[in-house]
Amino acid sequence: MSQALVGEAVKLVFDVRALDGSLYGSQIQGFATALYRRRTGNAYVSAAEAVTLTYYGGLYEAVFTPGADADGYTYFLTIADPADVAEITRRFHSGTWTVTSAARTASEDDAFCDLADVQAHVQRGPFTDVTVPSRDQVLLFMAWAADEIEAVMAAAGLDYTAPSGANPIPATGEIALTVSSLARQANALRGAYKVVMAQAIQTSKETPERAKQLDSDYDDIMSKLREYVERHAKRSGGRARTSYTTTPKKVSW
Repeated sequence: MSQALVGEAVKLVFDVRALDGSLYGSQIQGFATALYRRRTGNAYVSAAEAVTLTYYGGLYEAVFTPGADADGYTYFLTIADPADVAEITRRFHSGTWTVTSAARTASEDDAFCDLADVQAHVQRGPFTDVTVPSRDQVLLFMAWAADEIEAVMAAAGLDYTAPSGANPIPATGEIALTVSSLARQANALRGAYKVVMAQAIQTSKETPERAKQLDSDYDDIMSKLREYVERHAKRSGGRARTSYTTTPKKVSW
């Protein structure tokens, strides 16, 4: 899977072969082109972006540009060779891209967990610049998951953020330690879920059983986190946010 940016053209280059294996000439008409997109965990839907097809002396180039709302989506483009050309070996050409905003990059401080926490669930070796997904993509997955967790906590009455935010979870205090543990577990599970889906989407449109289990475990931890924050908010007579004097940092296990 490749990475793409909102507003920047994405290209899929392919060739058409004659029955003897040689390159087939210009044949723009008759291709069946389909562009779909999905957010992790959701079904594929037709994408609105237009796909243009151009022939360049032996090779074809399919191009589309992810729109302004494409951030966070995985795009899947498939092109079928014309069915009514008897002289060619009909093939399908496809590509997948995760789309992000050019303005956002992420680090471990943008999440409640570490890369090692996600890796513990995935068990596929370390994330690098050439793995699928790449290290930078996994960090972004973690940051997106942290956004979800922050939103849930805020709705329940607790204004904590990831370490890079304005109100990181303190390193001491019963409430802070419990919240840190639950948020870390949830962030790692959600990040791992996105990784497994990114790996699986290359070969299948189905959600793997491992991803389903990670998603279920995430929902379970998030329910516990929400309930814990809401109980504390009631005992505090409103908002659950508490003042601390210690230096906030990510809790190490």
